[in-house]
Amino acid sequence: MSCLSTNSFSFLINGEVTGSLIPSRGLQQGCPLSPYLFLICAEGLSKLLQHEQDIDNLHGFKLIRRAPMISHLLFVDDSLLFCQADESLCLAIKRVLDTYHQASGQLINPDKSVMSFSPNTTLAAQVYFHRHLSMPISECHEKYLGLPSYFGRDKKELFSHIKERISKLMQSWNEKNFSAGGREVLLKAVVQSIPTYATSCFRLPVYFYNQLESMMANFWWGMNENGSKIHWRSWNLLCKTKGEGGMGFRSFIHFNQALLAKQAWRLVENPNSLLRKLLKSKYFPHNSFLQASVGHSPSLTWQGIRWGRELLIQGLRWKISEGRSIRSGFDPWIHGHTTFTPIQYSGPRNGVVANLITDEKQWNLSLLQQYFSPLDVEKILTMPLSYFPTRDKLIWHHHSFGKFSVDASMKNGDYLQHLSSIYNKAEMEQLFCTLWAIWTERNKVVHGKNARCAVDLALYSMVFLQNYKNAQVKTTSAVNVEASGSSHHVSPPTAAHVPWCPSDASTSITGVGAVLRDANGQVKAALSMPILRDFKSHEMEAKSLFHSLNWALQQQLPISHIETNALMVANAVKAPFSSNSEFSDLIIDVLSLLSFFPNVNVTHVKRSANNAAHGLAKFALGVDETCTWLEIIPPPIYSVIVNESLFV
Repeated sequence: MSCLSTNSFSFLINGEVTGSLIPSRGLQQGCPLSPYLFLICAEGLSKLLQHEQDIDNLHGFKLIRRAPMISHLLFVDDSLLFCQADESLCLAIKRVLDTYHQASGQLINPDKSVMSFSPNTTLAAQVYFHRHLSMPISECHEKYLGLPSYFGRDKKELFSHIKERISKLMQSWNEKNFSAGGREVLLKAVVQSIPTYATSCFRLPVYFYNQLESMMANFWWGMNENGSKIHWRSWNLLCKTKGEGGMGFRSFIHFNQALLAKQAWRLVENPNSLLRKLLKSKYFPHNSFLQASVGHSPSLTWQGIRWGRELLIQGLRWKISEGRSIRSGFDPWIHGHTTFTPIQYSGPRNGVVANLITDEKQWNLSLLQQYFSPLDVEKILTMPLSYFPTRDKLIWHHHSFGKFSVDASMKNGDYLQHLSSIYNKAEMEQLFCTLWAIWTERNKVVHGKNARCAVDLALYSMVFLQNYKNAQVKTTSAVNVEASGSSHHVSPPTAAHVPWCPSDASTSITGVGAVLRDANGQVKAALSMPILRDFKSHEMEAKSLFHSLNWALQQQLPISHIETNALMVANAVKAPFSSNSEFSDLIIDVLSLLSFFPNVNVTHVKRSANNAAHGLAKFALGVDETCTWLEIIPPPIYSVIVNESLFV
């Protein structure tokens, strides 16, 4: 403890460090070192209690016989100890507390400590505990974090204090004049945050939602002498986003289910957590959490988590890695569908996804076409596979990182987004053009003109879309001619490292291009590789970098610097992040190969600095196999290299 009592403090005044102060009373609350000291001490207390339990001196609480024993729970600065009302166990707790006091110097505050006993505990046992631990005895009616520690089946009594607290606030606010913006802020920032903790633990009754929303609606529309004013819009409409014509208020029932779905997600993500072990021992000892039934005499907590699980399952799917634990025809694993299951499957009933993956970590196209429908095959081919697979994992589909999000789960969903997950780009373009043609024809009918038949209308929309695409091709060609005429103003990369430029295309045949140069800008090697895949742009960029690094590794080409125009890939490689997405797995593959190149540096450059690599990527779209060049300039980009060398 001497290092904690001899520390010194300085003060930052107007940007300058001033003075030096040695505290005479050790660390106080608010000191930056205080939280770390508390964690160290709390860990010591936990280990002492666990040691007594391991040597059979302390018997904690068991939910049921096969459940794990709980002797203590630590939450922030609160410590909850559990044991049987036995004299030897009381002495064990006394011994642990005395040892902790001697080691840390902390004392137990009896005014902030309390003991509670079950109704069948004898008076003699209670007196014995009180005499040795010097703590007051209280009945089982205390509240913890705003909720009763012990409660029965009466939900009205359990959540009545929430309604009373909100009602008092409303009454005090009604006496003041607030603008519409002021009432909006009060409802969103204050009222809707009050029941957050309760809604994250339990499923609140429907009538309770209705009462709270009725109180909020009355406050929003205002009060007059005769009572509440007219409600010009229903509360459900006000809960819609402002872009949809509402006010963006939070729906209590949807928020409640989303918070409980978050608890269910934690059980899926952390199978070794204490809560998961307790619930599994009682409600699903022989199956998984996603298959668990309500069970016999379920608690309010379990009922709420199962209700949240209903929402979680709607967006839960498997991320393919090895594919050994995923059934091809029945488990949710194909993104793009509402249920994430195949539309049609004719393969073996017990077949797994691993059978659909080749040794080169590519999809087996022949098996996919044999077992699945064309729409399923198209969706499967958009799913990238990691070259260094790990175990298969359940992820939340509606979040970019694959993690459950309360905000994302509360969105009602965009129908256009749903359609885009079913149809490809060309089909969506035709759909929009057809809808536009129908609306135009409808307007003509409204103004007295005759309507065309459906066949003629469909043919008209197809011809119109094709004419539009042809016009866009001509416009793009003119822009490319103008850009090529000014490309000589772009100076070539002259860094004293090796520029590395992977590229990608947006078609089903993706081109990968890479150019290896020395410090003088001379081409040492080049790669042009076609890939029969249609991933997302950032996933394809990561795949391109992986294939380029793999080629350089096989050719034993030294690399000290990598340049890419893929900003997301460059940032992810320089600062790896924790994610459950397929993109994160691809970045791990890239980092694995980068480990073979010591002191390599990855930087982002503009697309105009990668003209040579993009030229090879476009060349790859017209070839059937990988093309490589060593110590020569590739013919497809000869003019680009020559033009760049003129401005070195």
